[in-house]
Amino acid sequence: MRRYHVGMWGRKKPKQGHVAVVLLADPRDGSYAPYYVGQCDCGWFGDTFSEQASAFQQAGEHAEKVDPEVRDTLSPDYKPH
Repeated sequence: MRRYHVGMWGRKKPKQGHVAVVLLADPRDGSYAPYYVGQCDCGWFGDTFSEQASAFQQAGEHAEKVDPEVRDTLSPDYKPH
């Protein structure tokens, strides 16, 4: 499975036109450790990370644009795309 487009010199190149967000899954009852994950409008999901910086980095490697705000999936006003 290919994960990223590879540019001419072998470095990772974001996919043009893709828009990603970073999601936070943080259970209020402590049933599991909170984590961050990137999600793209193309259906891609990144790896899970305990810190948001790594999730933003991976999302930026995948997508041309990444929303700078973390979205809390368990927030009452969360609306998936």
